[in-house]
Amino acid sequence: MTGTPAEQAESNGDDRSERIAEALFGGGDQAKLEQGDNRRGIDGAYETAAGIYISDVAEHARRFHLAAAFFSEIGEDMPCISIGEFGYAPVEVFGGGYPFAWSGWNPYYFDEAYYFWRRAYRRGYVTERLKHVIGEKGDVRLAPPEETRGFIRSGVSRFLRSRFAAAKSLTSYKPVPFTLHNQNPNLQMYYSSPYYFVTTNVFGGPSTPVTQYIHPGIYIFGGMGPKTGNLPIFETISHFDIPRIHTSGTLVTV
Repeated sequence: MTGTPAEQAESNGDDRSERIAEALFGGGDQAKLEQGDNRRGIDGAYETAAGIYISDVAEHARRFHLAAAFFSEIGEDMPCISIGEFGYAPVEVFGGGYPFAWSGWNPYYFDEAYYFWRRAYRRGYVTERLKHVIGEKGDVRLAPPEETRGFIRSGVSRFLRSRFAAAKSLTSYKPVPFTLHNQNPNLQMYYSSPYYFVTTNVFGGPSTPVTQYIHPGIYIFGGMGPKTGNLPIFETISHFDIPRIHTSGTLVTV
């Protein structure tokens, strides 16, 4: 291999990120993938990571496959949002109350979930709630589960390239401090990965500013307060690559 040590390390990180994305979202036993039981793929991903923290990514993969199985079963598309240069990201729909009322995963409640989602789609509830969360400039798209798997696989690979580049050795990389500023004070701040949109990850508050420890990677942030209602508002156009480029950041619309 040619190039400087830094260039070689970055190249190795790119290769590992692709192999982890492949292990979690491509190939393998499709039945197991759809059940969220891709044990072989998850084990392979951890082995490839070689000590770098990827538990968050592995958990997102597990939850994505559970959701993909559900939407495949009921014959409906999955909700996704646009996140700038990351393209589209599937939305977490079973892990919390935002932006949807129904949460959890229990096969005994399958019929209830089925009718909830059919009703939500027919009434435009899904698009309406997501539009509130990401603002008028954001784009909401409903896509087949197989297509959304391509979205998240591509996003995970890009996200992990940042994390591997931030790691200075093949050891578990600890969270780093990041300070977030925003234009409105006294909000509760939230964060999400740009490859799998989760609206319930609390960063801290009250803002502004608020400092918290977070694992290296690329993130988007949002805030919730009296003027946002019972939903956080995310700024999807601002991506913060922590800690390679940003140790602090400012939201201009939240």
